[in-house]
Amino acid sequence: MAVARVFNSVIRPGAMVVLLTTFAVLAEGQTCPGTTPNPCYNANGTTFVCCSAGCGPSAAVATCASAEPVPDLSVYVLLDLSKPYANCENQQAAPGAGVDFGDVCLLNVPLMDAEKKEVVGSAVIQLTVWQPYDPVTGNYYEIGPATYFFGPSDDGNTDSIHIYGILLNSYSELTILGGTGKYRGARGYAISDAGDCNADGSICYYPKNIYLT
Repeated sequence: MAVARVFNSVIRPGAMVVLLTTFAVLAEGQTCPGTTPNPCYNANGTTFVCCSAGCGPSAAVATCASAEPVPDLSVYVLLDLSKPYANCENQQAAPGAGVDFGDVCLLNVPLMDAEKKEVVGSAVIQLTVWQPYDPVTGNYYEIGPATYFFGPSDDGNTDSIHIYGILLNSYSELTILGGTGKYRGARGYAISDAGDCNADGSICYYPKNIYLT
């Protein structure tokens, strides 16, 4: 009886329905394959999908949990080409305007929040072109150390994250090589993706998702 009381107090009525449905499915031999062994049910416990890991939110439709990790920080790098520090034109070290081999240019541009509404910091980016513009892929193939600055913080210091990697116009995975302030000694990676640009391409927002380890 004691076991029964504990069992009833731990499992809620809705969960009991799912549990009983699971037992019924297993009894009928409707099991999930070994590659996706976890059955995830909808809110009513009437249908399920086979998942490799956890289940998604309880809803009318059964779903698996997303395999994509949640970023610790999401920002946008804003490139407004009308601004002198947001493009490579007229920079002495970039005679090819940032698209020819060996061009080196320095950008100092705003960092926007995840909603693209507020400036939360600035990004100082040094770009070195090691392969000219590819008309097929649309990539510039640049090696770019960058520092994202946030702050100053309450103690007067600036929080920053230092990033390095091969930066493309499309999807890129970059390495985090430390930082300052609350990001001191930071490690992890950042995902850069294609920019969201206006009609003439003069203003672009480049998403940066940062994952700290």
